[in-house]
Amino acid sequence: MQAHYSFADALPLEVLLYPGGQGTRPQLSDERHLSWVRRQRAAASLLTSVCTGSLVYAAAGVLSGRPATTHWEWLDLLAELDPSIDVRRDERFVDDADLVTSAGVSAGSTWRCIWSPASPGPIGPGRYGAPSSTTQLRQSDPATMTKNS
Repeated sequence: MQAHYSFADALPLEVLLYPGGQGTRPQLSDERHLSWVRRQRAAASLLTSVCTGSLVYAAAGVLSGRPATTHWEWLDLLAELDPSIDVRRDERFVDDADLVTSAGVSAGSTWRCIWSPASPGPIGPGRYGAPSSTTQLRQSDPATMTKNS
């Protein structure tokens, strides 16, 4: 399989979903990559992240002054990367209109299952097909949190 585009010549994105995992750690100090993320923030209508993908957003500065979350083991690093971030330690995902971060893989899956890009209306709160109480699921609830989430 061959990619049709590189980062340099990719078509403009409407939505960027940044995955987490161990591969994000080197990206935290890769200025070329962080610059690409900042360009996507300027162009895309929605940025989302799963798990530690939010750490890359923080390193790029796109979470400055915004509420966000990440996997529970990395919440302190999220706060260290940018102290202006309103770190939401107990939320599985945080929807801040054009920016959505999720705590882990299962939280990202929950968010994805209730979000629809075809939802009527502008991008922002209220775009879900499920009640807003869905966002109240907490990381600290043992029923919804596992070490690998």
